[in-house]
Amino acid sequence: MCIRDRVLGHKMRAGLYGYDILVGSHGDWAGKYLLIDVNLFPGYKGLVNSTKLIQRHMINNAVDMALRQDKRFLMDLKMVEKLCLASLKRAYKNSVPNRVMLEAVESGKKTATVKCIKLGYNSIFTVTLPELVSCSGATLKVYGRGDFGANTSQNRLTYDLGEMGFGVNVLEEITATYYGETIEVGRIEALLPGTSVTQLMEIGNALFEDSTFWAPFGWRMAQFHQIVSKEEFMRLHFDDPSSPCIISRMSEWRKLALNLVSDSKLSKAPQWSELFQGFTHLQHVAEELVKVTNAGLKSAPASALVLGHFDVNTGNIMVEFNGNNAEVHLIDFEWAGPNIAAYDFAKFMVSMYISMQRGLCTLSMDGLMRGLERWVGSYLAATSQLCPKGSIQYAAQASDVEASSVQAFVRDVLAYTPVCAAANFFSNLIHSYHAGQLSNIPEQTSLLLDNGDMSWLAHAQSHLAAYFYFRAQSTAKL
Repeated sequence: MCIRDRVLGHKMRAGLYGYDILVGSHGDWAGKYLLIDVNLFPGYKGLVNSTKLIQRHMINNAVDMALRQDKRFLMDLKMVEKLCLASLKRAYKNSVPNRVMLEAVESGKKTATVKCIKLGYNSIFTVTLPELVSCSGATLKVYGRGDFGANTSQNRLTYDLGEMGFGVNVLEEITATYYGETIEVGRIEALLPGTSVTQLMEIGNALFEDSTFWAPFGWRMAQFHQIVSKEEFMRLHFDDPSSPCIISRMSEWRKLALNLVSDSKLSKAPQWSELFQGFTHLQHVAEELVKVTNAGLKSAPASALVLGHFDVNTGNIMVEFNGNNAEVHLIDFEWAGPNIAAYDFAKFMVSMYISMQRGLCTLSMDGLMRGLERWVGSYLAATSQLCPKGSIQYAAQASDVEASSVQAFVRDVLAYTPVCAAANFFSNLIHSYHAGQLSNIPEQTSLLLDNGDMSWLAHAQSHLAAYFYFRAQSTAKL
């Protein structure tokens, strides 16, 4: 459905309607469009297969309602535990230690820990076993029809990336069939070993002080980005593997957020006046910002088209320590797609900046910039080895990379941070609509609401602040 039909249907609270469009031919109306004769009860005269189309629309509505009900059922914490334990029992039936532990949990002699990590388009729950065996637990992810992540099968994408050594083992898929349409509702994964950067930040900044984290992080990012060279994989999962997804997502999310915010009372909520003013600014400049920034990138590796993760935040990076060494894993590939290389670096910078502003991390901006340089150096060295015929001069290690190449890449990352913050700002506003926070606007501006839910408007406010901060540092000028 085109954005025009989505906007019109949303404003009228209708899915079946008709309208005519007049196109101006001269004077002040030349090239402009006028929407007229909107009819909620059209006769569909001249429309081919109108009966089948109406039937399809009614079925779609029924499927959406059934799916929402089933998702609520799946996300009950008792059901989460039951599903994950059953999946683990089937997956590790030949492992005596695991079987003993799982039977102890089922009998009540031991207790598993069930947590809700995130609620939203992709809700995430974990079930952790009380003692470490060969598997430490499972993760249940619930998504479904209409998610606005990658235009691909989430389960298939995760499977295929797992075959390449990324992510975790998918234990089981959760699908449902409604009126002949089979929908991916979620999946159960084995818990990935290690600790997220978000959790590690809670105990201090030691993780960021040298190259222990940054070096393997650069290698992992380079390996993921170079999946773009696997043409069959890219064609299988993405409609347009030659175009950066940030371009289409910024455009689509801006238009959808404009519709949703315009149809709300956000502009009349004084506690969110700064947020609304920022929205008014961004919805006018966002798409042009992408064009100007892309045109101004100077570093070939930073501007290269890669397989982007698109959501490299501190919660999606796992660190597994082995003595003095660390291995870094990326998780949650639902947003992955062809993109500009600098975007993933910019996303992490924005995520870290927001963590610092919220007091979740005491690292200074100077310290973060030093880490970014180490990360980029490792990334360029790894890329030179993974692509020996590429544009990067071979480097055996990060210290062999020319300082000028690192600095050029870093400048492009900083230029891309406002783009990343703006895209996430619009995404947060769309999430706020689905969470009911644009129809029932929160009085409080804190990140956590009184009912324990996360405020997507507050999260959007954080991305807006990041946009203005990095915009001041950016070399891109509108």
